[in-house]
Amino acid sequence: NCFRKAGLNDESLSAAINHAEILVLEADEALGRPHGGHAVAAQFVERAIQAFRRISGTESRRDELHRRLVKHQKNIQREMSSTPVGELDLSEHVLRARDEVAGKSFSEALKILALSGCSPDKAELRQNSVEQIRQYTFSFLWPSTTVSATGKTVAQHPGVSPSADEADESVILREMYSLARLQQQVAVVGRINPMRQLIVHEHAVRIHSFLEIVRFNPLIPQGREYIIARGLCAGMHGDFLVGLHLLIPQLEHAMRELLESRDAITSSLRPSGIQQEHLLGRLFIDFETELETIFGIDTVFDLRGLLIEQESCNFRNLLAHGMLPMEACYSSTAIYIWWIILRLVVIGHVRGHELRHEIRTES
Repeated sequence: NCFRKAGLNDESLSAAINHAEILVLEADEALGRPHGGHAVAAQFVERAIQAFRRISGTESRRDELHRRLVKHQKNIQREMSSTPVGELDLSEHVLRARDEVAGKSFSEALKILALSGCSPDKAELRQNSVEQIRQYTFSFLWPSTTVSATGKTVAQHPGVSPSADEADESVILREMYSLARLQQQVAVVGRINPMRQLIVHEHAVRIHSFLEIVRFNPLIPQGREYIIARGLCAGMHGDFLVGLHLLIPQLEHAMRELLESRDAITSSLRPSGIQQEHLLGRLFIDFETELETIFGIDTVFDLRGLLIEQESCNFRNLLAHGMLPMEACYSSTAIYIWWIILRLVVIGHVRGHELRHEIRTES
């Protein structure tokens, strides 16, 4: 800037280029660090790209650095997965979970599996997140980013000021999703998977085994029963790759049908007369209150983070666009999504049975 003010444009240009290239050198140096080298390098390369954007005639250099940025980002997930983390001893939980379904009929065991837990409490997640940020303020001082499975930046979060009464809402929300994922992982390892595996071991589970809970179910639109049953059966056998490709689109359709039954308008109407269905993300935003009335506040928050939020799992969008690697379909997140859909189906089955009993009683 001082060169530009003095009218020395060549010197100003040279200084700007040197500044950007110094950031690239910082990225090179970061790669020599024992931990998190690619994550740090990606930040410096991104800053270098931003610097070059302010310099005309540097398009080829920006493209070169963009390709390098993508390579660093792809290595970030590998670095994160190799970082040692503490492991919880859930052996007692596993034994209790297996005991709960052992020797039961399939329908009893399925109901126990589905109703043995619930979504994390949203209010409690928020309270714990706020306390966590206050207690460990130093860890939240600097701005941070959320990266996708391929390492690309999908969300940015401001740092927390030590003098602020409360952190930025996006920081709190990200911490809430982080705590929720931890609870989901514990549920899968300590309860859901042990129960599921024992049920498959003790019973000859077939698609028709699920027909009882999908028929006359107020959650499931007519004509979709077999698709849901097939998805649940695949997941019960551990084939979550197939199960979730069947179940997640059907859950989205079921939510749309339930909203329309309450007179909600779930599509747009263009001046040309063309109507287009709103996607799941729009449904969560526009009809949050209605969905909370149907499913409950905690379940809606759980589903939103699991399926469509960039700061969390975003599983539905990644699945729909073919961006999930095969191993992601067998992760604890995938298993948990299968379970929460099973839970909703079983709750719908129970509610449908109660409604039919009420109708028979009244008649």
